[in-house]
Amino acid sequence: TKPVEVSAGPKLSFEDRKKLKNQVNSLEKKVASLESEMEKLNQEKNRIQTDMAHPGFVVKPQTDQNMVLSSLATLEEKLRRSMIDWEKLSTELEVAKEKFSGA
Repeated sequence: TKPVEVSAGPKLSFEDRKKLKNQVNSLEKKVASLESEMEKLNQEKNRIQTDMAHPGFVVKPQTDQNMVLSSLATLEEKLRRSMIDWEKLSTELEVAKEKFSGA
């Protein structure tokens, strides 16, 4: 989402306030969506790690173990990217809220 540019004056126009409010709402939805996605990824990661901690995991064929390890690595990368996106959007949201509350 491209940040809404607002004038440096003491009051925002009605149109600028409306755009800023829409930006805040959009960012809030995106942040919430990412939080939900990260929760699901963490649950899946924990499930895989629990399976790997089971004594029977090491007796599985190497190809099966490799598939599980590959799945875990993919999940961890998705989680890492989601966290980066969440941090970026959360910062944008905080700035937009500050602008809106100061308007």
